[in-house]
Amino acid sequence: MNLYLVRHGEALPIGGTVHRDADRPLSPRGEHDAAVVGRLLSMVEPSARTIGSSPLVRAQQSAKIVASQFRTPPAVHPWPVLEPGIAMREVLAQVTKHADGSLILIAHQPDLTEFLSWLVADGIAEIAFPTGAAASVVLSATSDAGGARLQWIVTPALVSLLHPEW
Repeated sequence: MNLYLVRHGEALPIGGTVHRDADRPLSPRGEHDAAVVGRLLSMVEPSARTIGSSPLVRAQQSAKIVASQFRTPPAVHPWPVLEPGIAMREVLAQVTKHADGSLILIAHQPDLTEFLSWLVADGIAEIAFPTGAAASVVLSATSDAGGARLQWIVTPALVSLLHPEW
């Protein structure tokens, strides 16, 4: 299966009317970056039908923006297992329930870096995962720690260089 990991877009800091980290909305840049990555994903995986997202505000907003870039928008579902502090095997168990197609997950740092490193290198790889970035991973039916293949990681800035009209 093709698994796409996306870090939520840049969020506003705590302050003003935002009192909790979980309630931080996307900044205008975060909204733009989510749209750019959504366009890219809609081109490389137009058949994606599901987005699992952390229930935190910035991740849910990112997921909805990413979905809106598809001709047929994938369904967005909050996945409590993607809240900060994920358990790798719990996330993988949830992912394998969707093994019949491609899947997009939207979550946080450092969880995404740790999950990606765990999937492709049993936790020993150091991987940069900036805000708004996306990674493509191939999982087999028996993938476990270290058994997945990383295809690519791309940042919104790189996508914008390649497609300045976005």
